[in-house]
Amino acid sequence: AVLVLGVMGTIYAYLLGTICGILSNLDPVGNEIRNIKDLMKGYAHENRFPTELGSSLIDYLEECSVVLRQQHYDQYLSHLSPALRSRISEHNYGSWIRAVPFFSCDDKIESRNFVMAVAETLVLKVFEKSEVIVSAGENAENMFIIAKGVVAQSAGLVLCNGRFFGEEMLLRRGRYSQTCNAVTFVTLLHLDGRAFFVAVDLDGQNAHDIVMKAHQTLHFLDRRRRCVGPTFILL
Repeated sequence: AVLVLGVMGTIYAYLLGTICGILSNLDPVGNEIRNIKDLMKGYAHENRFPTELGSSLIDYLEECSVVLRQQHYDQYLSHLSPALRSRISEHNYGSWIRAVPFFSCDDKIESRNFVMAVAETLVLKVFEKSEVIVSAGENAENMFIIAKGVVAQSAGLVLCNGRFFGEEMLLRRGRYSQTCNAVTFVTLLHLDGRAFFVAVDLDGQNAHDIVMKAHQTLHFLDRRRRCVGPTFILL
């Protein structure tokens, strides 16, 4: 009887281990993220991080799970053809880009081509609570679309999912008109200015219209805020 129980226990342990292995292989990215978290917990322990700092690190990594997962997928997407990558980027980020009025276009074909070009330049970034994302007066080199979280502007506006800021990037020598802080953990779609203008044909009428819309809106907002700032010069 003891021998039978021992054999049955061995079989049970083997089956349990096999099932766990299969389940873990179903989500290799999740395993990688968990390994990163465990590694950073060990790093915090070895360097004797204060409790608050260690908790902040782990909380940040929790919020970065989507970003880490996307970075993993990007390694494989880079092997796809440019046309297929563009279509995938449009599917993932197209709705966010179309929500920005400056990026609208009457011609559906031009609009789709523009969205695909811009979507490929977007990068996910995470900012922790109370972190300053951009400061008023800084050179506007990036634009951001909020995918998750809440951002507060120095003028008193509170922005949430789908809203954007940093549109001064579209102007030559533009500077941020407001300081933007993360109220909660914030996941942003980051649009680098240089990458944007490389992706878009600046000699095209579509790009010119986009810049004109941005200039008109910023001019209107500046008048409402009664701010005296640097002169914006169109590209």
